[in-house]
Amino acid sequence: SYRPDPTSAEQLAALAAVTGGRVFQEGELAPTAAAIRDALGSGPTQVVGRTQHDDPVGPYVAFAALLPLAFLFSPRAGRGRRRAPAPPVSAQS
Repeated sequence: SYRPDPTSAEQLAALAAVTGGRVFQEGELAPTAAAIRDALGSGPTQVVGRTQHDDPVGPYVAFAALLPLAFLFSPRAGRGRRRAPAPPVSAQS
């Protein structure tokens, strides 16, 4: 089962003191929400620099999948392989 670190409250308090922040307890939702609103401020908002740009990756994936096949079926792919010589044909009369 989970047991919280007993020194975590001290560590968080020290971090908050150094950074100028605050530490809230588990059930303090209203003060936490108020602190967030104070930090964010208020005023009009606007969307800046938002554009939609789609880059289809399907063709690249298909091309990458075909590369090994192209190598396998290329005329140069068979150069390194040699067939075993055929056994000699004996003439029996």
